[in-house]
Amino acid sequence: MKISKKILAITAVMAWFLMTGSTNECNGNFSDGDGYYDGDYGVITGLVKESDLKTGIDGAEVSLVGYYQYATTHDGGQFILEKVPLGEHIIRIKHEDYMTKEITNVRISGGETIPLNNIYLKDIYVDNVSAYEKASNISYVLGKPDNRCLSIENGGYAVLDLGSSEEAADGYTFADFYVGFKDASIDTANVLISVSNYETGPFQRCEWNSEGVSLTGTGLSKAQYIKIEYSAGEAEGVTPVEIDYIRVLNYEIY
Repeated sequence: MKISKKILAITAVMAWFLMTGSTNECNGNFSDGDGYYDGDYGVITGLVKESDLKTGIDGAEVSLVGYYQYATTHDGGQFILEKVPLGEHIIRIKHEDYMTKEITNVRISGGETIPLNNIYLKDIYVDNVSAYEKASNISYVLGKPDNRCLSIENGGYAVLDLGSSEEAADGYTFADFYVGFKDASIDTANVLISVSNYETGPFQRCEWNSEGVSLTGTGLSKAQYIKIEYSAGEAEGVTPVEIDYIRVLNYEIY
């Protein structure tokens, strides 16, 4: 029986592939079954913590910018990103209660593990009241939603300091920060919001909308100070307005 040279060639190629297809004989690296070799990628590990309390943050998304690759922190803020391609990368860390952070110039060489320990995130809630009049419960009353409220009487005000490098930024969206009232039915027409980059002003008036407060129209690209004034007219017996939290929605990523 005659066997064509074409059949013999195909048989030889298949035999060679079966013997060498799962290994790289040139460099001695082994495939993991997904087409990767251990020298083609690296691993990034890390620990994400709160900047103030220094405790671990679970539930943060750690992603490789430009790739569909991410991990979620757990067990006290730990994460591991596997199969990271070779080269220089940006790592982005996001959590709904904290300011997004990016770590640049993370370089991966073949087969190595890069530890990024103690990555600190700042929360997006305002803490510091820097100036006030006819206001009470000044110390440690803001922060995260907890029903510990800053009270501002009719005709009073409070100036809140977001902190340097934590300013609210004009994101050209519906709202750049949100004011959380204890009484959700409060008439926001009586609450005046203005912003500045200086504690003593001048302050630029902001507009309310259904989503919160926007910097658009103030002429400021970002603002460190938020002034809240309560003016309910001349009526007697007006109860103070109570503010539970200020949540910054847009900010610059540092």
